[in-house]
Amino acid sequence: MKKARAGLASRAEINVGYAPSGTVEILPRALRAFRGSFPGVRVILHDLSAEEMLPLLLQNKLDIALTLLPNKLPRELNMKLLERYEPSVVVGITHPLAKSKLISLNQMACEPIAALARKEYPYYHKHLRKMFATIGRKPRISSEHDSGTSLMAAVAAGHEFTLLPSCVSCTAGRRLKLLKVRPALPPWSYVALWRKDTETETVKAFIAAALAQPAKNR
Repeated sequence: MKKARAGLASRAEINVGYAPSGTVEILPRALRAFRGSFPGVRVILHDLSAEEMLPLLLQNKLDIALTLLPNKLPRELNMKLLERYEPSVVVGITHPLAKSKLISLNQMACEPIAALARKEYPYYHKHLRKMFATIGRKPRISSEHDSGTSLMAAVAAGHEFTLLPSCVSCTAGRRLKLLKVRPALPPWSYVALWRKDTETETVKAFIAAALAQPAKNR
């Protein structure tokens, strides 16, 4: 084990792409476990959309991506499931829906939606369209935002809602409330992706660290 750690320490850095809203639990535990065992390896984090991560992985500009499960996995990549999260409706505490605990798609269809930016997050918009199509409606997107932070700030104002994984509850604070959708929507799967031909000991160690704490929803 000491020899293995020494070999990893000689590899100065590892580049990790991550989707902020879906990795608020995964990333901290991965960093704690990995840095605790391999303090000599520098972890460089890249806040990216899922659409940005795949080409960077294929170009060897990222070593690992922690992201939403892609619709189609390129054959060059390996994948490991990390967590599954229930999609939740997020509203500000002054929003009329904040008094509810449960919400339906029909209720959501009548309300304005704050969404991630269409250009950077096309999959998010595709998911919204597909979700509302099940009830014959279209999403009422009233604003778009380039990050999860700005998205939640807009929702906190109380006029819009957004759809995010249930794990954001640990960062939402008192200004936001998470509502369960009923009937329940399919869970969102967050995975680790990496190139098959660059599966180094460092990569394997980081993925093991991301899995170090058993997930409730796995």
